[in-house]
Amino acid sequence: MENETNLRNLLIAFAAIIGVMVIWQTFIWGPQNKETAKAREAEMAQKAKIEKLATPSVDGEIKDIEPAKPVAADVRVPFDGPAMDGSILLRGARVDQLKLKDYYETLEDKQTNNPNGEVKIFESEKSGNGYYASLGWKRASGNFLTNATTNWTLSQGETLTPTSPITLSYSGRGVEIT
Repeated sequence: MENETNLRNLLIAFAAIIGVMVIWQTFIWGPQNKETAKAREAEMAQKAKIEKLATPSVDGEIKDIEPAKPVAADVRVPFDGPAMDGSILLRGARVDQLKLKDYYETLEDKQTNNPNGEVKIFESEKSGNGYYASLGWKRASGNFLTNATTNWTLSQGETLTPTSPITLSYSGRGVEIT
């Protein structure tokens, strides 16, 4: 008789646990999962928009277009510092080649001081793994003055080092930026 009571109590406990879980799933976990799924879908949609190539136009609107092909050969201004070196591409005034000195991809590169084995932070878009930093100027009205395809000129200097500065300039659209 005692075994029957224990079995009955065990079955009642299981039924109560299952009932509580069903109610919890229906009223607590279910709505939370739906909100999480909606937030995840919105985040994925936002990431998809960001991943599209967007280039600012002259009037400040963002248009999905292919990057402009350079008309002339790309001109680079090298820079060399105690911890890093690389170059600035004058088209767009962007740093698109940047390597860390004394930090190597493999131990073998470090032992031989192989400059081609230094850790690359930025690479030009022509490398196939393009990753770079660029700047753009915008009017207070919201119109862009420069973007990734704007051609800058080297006004002063040849190589950027801690002891020799350079000056980049742009003139157009009614402004002069130095």
